[in-house]
Amino acid sequence: MSLLRYRKVYKLGDAPATATKEDLLPAVSRHFAQQVVDEEEVLLKFVLAVQKHNKQMQQRQLNAALLKQQQLSMAQMQQMQMQQAQYQQLHQRLGALPPQAGLQPQYLKGAVMKPQQQRR
Repeated sequence: MSLLRYRKVYKLGDAPATATKEDLLPAVSRHFAQQVVDEEEVLLKFVLAVQKHNKQMQQRQLNAALLKQQQLSMAQMQQMQMQQAQYQQLHQRLGALPPQAGLQPQYLKGAVMKPQQQRR
């Protein structure tokens, strides 16, 4: 922070507004030396800030890993869909499946298979 800003923020009355850096230096030094600091409180707040930062970083890393996993899952699903479409196209070209029938032949859709009776 510049000396002029320090004078403005802390409202140092003994330094005029038109003071030079050399004039401000003694006033800022006196004000800074008069500050009372509770070291335990400062250290505690610092430790808490570091812990909060670490938690945020861990959460960001976790979110990034989850996003990557979702992207991989979507890519795998798209690949499976492409393979299924290629499989259908191949079988349609070979005449194994009627057009737009999907993987299951039309005559089997909705059908229930009955168990065969044993012959004696």
